[in-house]
Amino acid sequence: MKRKKLKFKEKRNLSSHKTISLSSSEWLKIWKFDDVYFDNDRKYGYGGYKYDGRWIKVVENLISEFNLNQKSNLLDLGCAKGYLVNDFNINKDVGFGVGLDISMYALIEGLKENMEGQLICGNFSKLPFEDKSFSFIFCKDSLHNLLDRKEILQALCEIERVGEDSWIRVGAYRTNEQKKVIDNWATLATTYLHIEEWLEIFEKVNYKGSYDWFHPSEEI
Repeated sequence: MKRKKLKFKEKRNLSSHKTISLSSSEWLKIWKFDDVYFDNDRKYGYGGYKYDGRWIKVVENLISEFNLNQKSNLLDLGCAKGYLVNDFNINKDVGFGVGLDISMYALIEGLKENMEGQLICGNFSKLPFEDKSFSFIFCKDSLHNLLDRKEILQALCEIERVGEDSWIRVGAYRTNEQKKVIDNWATLATTYLHIEEWLEIFEKVNYKGSYDWFHPSEEI
C-alpha cells in the first residue's frame, strides 16, 4: 500500500485560541455569511485571511517531496482565496494550479486580489473534473469541515478518481484531552475523528495518497 503519513512543519499554537461556544446550527448560520468566517473576529474563524507569502515554501516542499515538474498540475481542495494556487502558478518549475472551494465569497476575494489561476466554486463530494485530471491534489484542513462521514467517504473517492497522487490533512485526536482542545479551537469542523476512525475510512475507500493529522501541540 502506498499510503503514508507525511507531515509539513507549521507553527501554530491552538491552545492560544478559543472559539465562542455555539451549536452546529448556529455555526452553519455564520458560514452562510462567509465574510464573517474569513474576515471578521478571530472567534468566528480566520480573523482576517490575508496573503502573506507562507504558501511559497509549501509549494517548494510539495515539489521536492512529490517530484512535481513542469508537466505537473495541482488541484487545491478548500483553496479559500487561492493563495496556494497563486504561488503554485507563479513557480516556473511546475505546471498550472486550480483551486476549488465551496465559498463564493472567498473565491471572489481571491480574484479581487488578482490571484493567479482558475478558482472554481464546488463541492468535494462531486468534483467537476475528469478521471486523473490532476497530477497532485492538495487538501489541507478542509475535509473535516464536511457535514457527515458519507460526504467524507465520497470526497476521498473523488480525490482518488481525479488525482494521480495526493496529500490531505484532517482533524484527528487520540485522547479525550486532545479532542477537548480541538473542541475549543475549531469553528466549523464537524467531522474530526479519532485517528483509528480515519485509518478505517482510508482503508474502506482504498485511499492511497499521503496524509497528516491536524492537531494542537503534541505529536500524535
